[in-house]
Order: sequence, then structure tokens, then C-alpha cells
Amino acid sequence: MKNFTIPKTVQLFGETIEVRWEKNLVSNQDDVGQAHYRTNMILLQPSTDALPRPRSSIEVTYLHELLHFIMNQIAHSDEEKNSEDFIDLLAGVLHQVLITAEGELE
Repeated sequence: MKNFTIPKTVQLFGETIEVRWEKNLVSNQDDVGQAHYRTNMILLQPSTDALPRPRSSIEVTYLHELLHFIMNQIAHSDEEKNSEDFIDLLAGVLHQVLITAEGELE
């Protein structure tokens, strides 16, 4: 399996979303990731000595938070936007697709 690059920024619906590490996210807010719509920012808890996290877990967290941004833009109801179980499922599937992709279609 391979890793994919977690970007510093990404464009979504014409907006730039910044991605940052937040070393104290777990200790301060008991989260490993957060989507901040007002400031167009995704915060991720990195792996630390106190909280070791596999790279794959951080990648899925990034996708999870990115999907929150996507759903915030395309969903029609708060229930669709905020279903953590649904977002977790989508993030896990998307991660598997990205890390198992092989070759380049020419």
C-alpha cells in the first residue's frame, strides 16, 4: 500500500481550504480532526509520542474533514451534512481507492 499526499491547500468550489497540523487537538478538544467552514481550514492531529497515529489514520481523518466541506456545499439537509457515520464510511472507501490506485490511463 502507498500513502497519498495530504496537501497544504486544496481548492473546493472556488474556495481555498488550508490544511494545518494542530498538535494539541486531542488534548484540548478530544478530536483528531476538525473542519472549520468559516475560516476554510482543516485541522489535523499529527502523530506524537503521547498519541502515536498511523499515517493511514491521519489520511482518513483528512478525507473525513474534506468530505465535511464537500457535504456542507452539496447536501440539502443538516442530517445529510452531519452524519458522522456516513462521512466515516465515505472517507474509508475513498482512502482505499486512493491508496490502491495503480498505473496511469493513457
